[in-house]
Amino acid sequence: RATTTRRPPRTRAGARRRAAAATTTTLVWVARDRNVLDLFGPTLREAAADDLGGRFRLSLYVDAERGAEAWGTNDAFRGIPFVHGRPDVSRAIADLKAAGAAAPHCFVCGPPGLAAACSAAALARGVDFHSEVFAF
Repeated sequence: RATTTRRPPRTRAGARRRAAAATTTTLVWVARDRNVLDLFGPTLREAAADDLGGRFRLSLYVDAERGAEAWGTNDAFRGIPFVHGRPDVSRAIADLKAAGAAAPHCFVCGPPGLAAACSAAALARGVDFHSEVFAF
């Protein structure tokens, strides 16, 4: 006679918890100057203080306040941490792929140059990509 091992039934709530535990979202935002960050000040301060148990990362950049010699330096504005300069989008997408998610996605909203750089990096690494492009 064959015996079987019974697993406890899986519930939808349990599936959502498992999916949430395995998912990390990283928000990378580039602003021209630090004053733009204040538009979402309370939300950004809260996000910087709470990574939701490792499920959320916030990477803010300010690219037009200082020359290239200052790029990469950390700073803060009204409790909102940021880095001077621009992110290395190729590295960010490589990190996304290396994180081991089953189906990593890159969503970009920005100017054509940023979208093109992210698209090329995502294509080179087999990461799904979606963009919304704006130009003024």
